[in-house]
Amino acid sequence: VQRTIGTDDGVNVYIAELGAIMEAVDWANVILNDVAESRRVTIYSDNMSTLQAIAKPRHQSGQAFIRHIARTIWNREGSGKYIRLAWIPSHAGVPGNEAADKLAATTTSPESQVATLPWFQGKFRSVVAGRVNRAQQIARPISEWTTGRHLKMVDAALPGKHVRLLYDTLSRAESQVLSQLRTGHSKLRGFLAKIGVA
Repeated sequence: VQRTIGTDDGVNVYIAELGAIMEAVDWANVILNDVAESRRVTIYSDNMSTLQAIAKPRHQSGQAFIRHIARTIWNREGSGKYIRLAWIPSHAGVPGNEAADKLAATTTSPESQVATLPWFQGKFRSVVAGRVNRAQQIARPISEWTTGRHLKMVDAALPGKHVRLLYDTLSRAESQVLSQLRTGHSKLRGFLAKIGVA
């Protein structure tokens, strides 16, 4: 099966790979439901980072895909009908992988018909919403970023060398104010109301 889900600039390869693995897992699940005897279906991918994300999910994007894949594979355990994921090296002469690469190259041509996939539409909407949100943030007036709750977002990073550089140039009083603003623990009405003092 081959499908075009978008262009290089609008499609994240990682998400496309996760979606393809999810579809393959779903097809394998249907096939295994139709056979009586014990079987094992192995799905091969040459994308190591995607397979690692499925094996050890952390905070990567695509958590809905990862959960679906993991749940489908896990539900097969103990049934005698297994789905396995395996890595194969790319461009190493593996016949199926070489054929898949050729198909992938043909589906990304400008003449390709873009498929409408339900799993990709949700991801596309979230990407578009993120870009719109970033554009709106850039368009906000500068005063909005120098007062109130937005000032707190100036440096949300964990302490490190950059924090020391930031504080070394300030007086003690200035350092206190900056620290209070960065952490949100200050004598401003919002924080005092939050802790029930104001």
